[in-house]
Amino acid sequence: MAVPYYKEIFEYPIAEFTKHLELEFNERIFFSGKYGTGKTTFLKKYFEQSDIKEKYEQYHLFPVNYSISSNEDIIRYIKYDIILTMLERHDTFAEEGKSYLKDLPAFMLKNMDKVLEAIIAMVPVVGKNVLEMYEKLGALKDKYLAYAKENSKGDGEKLIEYLNLLEGQSGSLMENDIITKIISERIKFSSPKKSVLIVDDLDRLDPEHIFRILNIFAAHFDTKASTRGPNKLGFDKVIIVGDIENIRNIFHHRYGLLTDFAGYIDKFYSADIYYFDNRLAVSKIVNRILYSYTVDGDNKVAGRVYLDDRWIGGIITHLIEKGDLSLRAILNTHGKELSYHIEVVDLMVGNLTDAHRVPLIYKLKYLTELLGSTGKLITILKKFSNENITLQHIRLPLGSLLYILNYRLIEKNADRPFLLDHGNQKFFIEEQRDFYSHMITEVEIYKSVPSGETDQFSKGEKYYGQPREFWELCIQVVNHLTVLGYLR
Repeated sequence: MAVPYYKEIFEYPIAEFTKHLELEFNERIFFSGKYGTGKTTFLKKYFEQSDIKEKYEQYHLFPVNYSISSNEDIIRYIKYDIILTMLERHDTFAEEGKSYLKDLPAFMLKNMDKVLEAIIAMVPVVGKNVLEMYEKLGALKDKYLAYAKENSKGDGEKLIEYLNLLEGQSGSLMENDIITKIISERIKFSSPKKSVLIVDDLDRLDPEHIFRILNIFAAHFDTKASTRGPNKLGFDKVIIVGDIENIRNIFHHRYGLLTDFAGYIDKFYSADIYYFDNRLAVSKIVNRILYSYTVDGDNKVAGRVYLDDRWIGGIITHLIEKGDLSLRAILNTHGKELSYHIEVVDLMVGNLTDAHRVPLIYKLKYLTELLGSTGKLITILKKFSNENITLQHIRLPLGSLLYILNYRLIEKNADRPFLLDHGNQKFFIEEQRDFYSHMITEVEIYKSVPSGETDQFSKGEKYYGQPREFWELCIQVVNHLTVLGYLR
């Protein structure tokens, strides 16, 4: 995903995370943030900065790719991903000169039978008879060599052999095979840069796999098989990426509310949990994202048709600040072509109406698609109603909602303003239209004033309603448009 305004979106987190990363003895970091807030993008871009690249060499793993594998295979895949990263970066490996003559005596002793066989085979004339005799003595030879080998070992050598056996078992806790040693030496070779292993996307794992992956990493943190430092393979820093609140909820659901989550999770960070939060920075550029939208390639038209009342921008800003809308969702709409206003909707049975003639209707469709469904939109609207949310400095278009709900009556009646019942009261409703496009741009509501005659009213002062009243009406409109098939 191409991320516009990267520096502006992440300006505050960059400074804060740098402080956290550079804390002394901060070898393990739990990098926590809600799903979709841009954690992966932030870390990727962060370690691509020139000044950071001079200090750190990072390896980025995504365990979702091998979460269904066995524990032993996971360790292999981790090494595979690290090796792949090294090869993609064209890393070089330190070559150590070897003396074959130095190894020759040990080879001769371990393979004495093969050496003797080769020597005897080169003896002319008598070679064949000697070889036949040698084959008959094979069993005795094997017993003797095994006996000689075992009895020639000192106690220290036997212990070392046992350790080598355990370390050679790939995937085991003590595993430290030749590939592990090569990787560790290459990571050590990166000095003076610090090496960073990023274990990302825990949010994408099924709950049953999250703790298995975490447990595997935890088990390999403090093993003596590490070539240096407390982390597997000698990494200076390990960053675990996920939503700590989500993992806490899953932990308690799996193991019970009385189980000590803090005692479990604290092995994954050395200092404090780092809470990634860039909502305030993102909310500052919401309007710039929205005004990148186009209508027939023209972003000025999009701004005038969809955004000039600031209602959409106000809702999106609030959703981001409260964590109800992800960074990914809004950034993915950058440069979006809008065409909801030219669609048709059956607000009158059998009589299709252009959406642009109906105030707010196409804006609700935009929000539905942005959030993913009418169900999600209604959930948000109920939350707004319960909390009596007011969008700062933005007037809530209550009249537009009443216009949609009473569309059939208003369109069939020539009287303007139109008198309708709402909340056991009577109000006048009057639409305003754009002179050129004839689109309804605003709908005003006025209190009714009895004129003294029976059932006669005159237009009184403007009525703006209460936030909770608006959000409840908004839910009614969304349900109404869903029944009509316009929203899904």
